[in-house]
Amino acid sequence: MSAAVIPKNLTNYLRVITGYHKQLIRFYPDRSGAINSQDILRWTFPREILNIPSLTHFLEFSTTYIGSTSSTIYYQGLYFPRNSASIIDTTTLFINGAVFENIPSYNHLFNVLYDNTTGIDYNLNSMRQLENNDPSMAYTVGSNNETISPSIQGSLATYSADPSDSKKPLQIRNFLGFLGTCKPAVLDLRNVEVILEIRYAVPQIMWKGVVPTGTLTTVTPAFTIDKYYMTIEKISFDDDYYNIALDSLKSTGNYTVVYKTYNLARGPAVTKQSNPTLQFSVTSKYLSKLYLTFVDSSNLTISTLQNTSNTVAWAKQITDPSTYTDAFNQSIYFKKNGVNLTDSQIEINGIPVYPYAQTLPQIKNNNLIALGLDNNVSCAEYNGFFDLTSWSKYGFLQVVNFEHPNSFNDENIITGYPNPNNIQLNLKWSTNWLSTASGSIYMYAYSEKISQAHFNGNQVVIEF
Repeated sequence: MSAAVIPKNLTNYLRVITGYHKQLIRFYPDRSGAINSQDILRWTFPREILNIPSLTHFLEFSTTYIGSTSSTIYYQGLYFPRNSASIIDTTTLFINGAVFENIPSYNHLFNVLYDNTTGIDYNLNSMRQLENNDPSMAYTVGSNNETISPSIQGSLATYSADPSDSKKPLQIRNFLGFLGTCKPAVLDLRNVEVILEIRYAVPQIMWKGVVPTGTLTTVTPAFTIDKYYMTIEKISFDDDYYNIALDSLKSTGNYTVVYKTYNLARGPAVTKQSNPTLQFSVTSKYLSKLYLTFVDSSNLTISTLQNTSNTVAWAKQITDPSTYTDAFNQSIYFKKNGVNLTDSQIEINGIPVYPYAQTLPQIKNNNLIALGLDNNVSCAEYNGFFDLTSWSKYGFLQVVNFEHPNSFNDENIITGYPNPNNIQLNLKWSTNWLSTASGSIYMYAYSEKISQAHFNGNQVVIEF
C-alpha cells in the first residue's frame, strides 16, 4: 500500500512555485519558570504549515539537591547523561484533544537505538555539541583570556563546593514516533490543535562523581530545567494555490499522514538464571519491527559513569581498549545488560519467528540487516562497544524486522507483519542464559507499528 503524498501534478507545480517563504518561529509550553524532574509540560503547536523535522527543543539543565548543601560540607557532584533526549521519560501527542500517540520509557528506546545505529559518523557531527555527546568532559574559558581549559567531570575528589552541572545548555532535535517519521514531513496544521505533552525523567538518569575527601552529607539528588522553548519552521506561500490544494485534499478526506509509533511491554525484575519470558500483545495492521532489550535492575541507583576510569577522558579510553576495557560513557540508568544470554526466540500467535532460537552473534548480525546497516562499515554502533561482549554488557538490542527492505524510508510503501484484519497479535519472547549468569534484569519490548492519520476538514481519524 502506498503512503499518501501530495499528488504528482501538484508536486510538479511546486517545483516552479514562487513566493515560497520559511520563517523560524519560537513557541512556549503551558507554564514558565524552573520545573523539576518528573514534571509535565504541554506544548501547543502553532496552527500553521510546519516543517516537522526542523522541530528543536531548547533547555538549560541544572543539578539540584534536596537537603542541606553549602561550601562547608561534602557531597558528590551530579551530571547530565549522554544524549539530550535522555531527559524525556514519556511523550504524549494530542490532536483535537484526543490521544494520538503515547511513548513511555522514551529515553530508554532513544538511547538503545542511538547505541546500535550511530557510531563514528554521529559522534563526529558538530551539531551534536548541544546534545551532550560526551558527558565526561567540560571546557571552560579563562576570565582574562580566550584559553580553553578541559576538565574531566566527576574526577575531582578534594573539594566541598558543588561540582555539578549548572545551567547546561541542551537541545533535542531528533525525535521518535510521529515527530520523527511523519510523511509528508511538511504538515498543514492550520485547522487542527496539536499538543505535545512531555513528562521529564527521574533524577536517576544522572551520574555522580567520585567520592570527595571528607565525610559525605546525605542529600537527595534532583534536577531542574529552565529557559525552555521550541523552534520550528513555518512554511508560507504568496500564491494561494498550494493552500487551496491542501484545503481541497482535506475537505475530501484525501489528506493522509503516515508515521511510525511505539508500544511498550515491560516485565518485572527477574533473575537471568530463571530463563525469563515476556508475553504481550499488539493490535496493528502493520507491525513493522520489534525492539527487545534488557534494562539492568540496578538502573535506579545513581553511580559513576560506566567507564573503566573516571579520571581518564572517554576520548582516550576508546583509543586503548586493551587498557580501558569498559568505555560505556553513560549512566547506569541506560545500561542494557544482556551478558551471558545464550539465545532468544520470538513467537507470534504461537508460531516462532525464527526456525531456531538466535544466539548473540546471530542477533547482532540480524540487527545490522534489520536496521539497514549491513553495508555501512563506518556507522553501526556506539564507539565504546569494542566487541560482542561489551555490546552485550551495555547496548544489547534484538531487532525483529517485518518490513520489506527500505520500503518505508526509500519507497513510501507500507509493509509489515501480515495482519490485514487488525486482530490482536499475541507475542512471547523467550530467553535462555548460562547457568553461571548473575544479576537481575527488566525485559523491555517496544513494538513499532505504522499508523495513518486521515484528515477530513478539521477532523482526524487514526488507523493503527
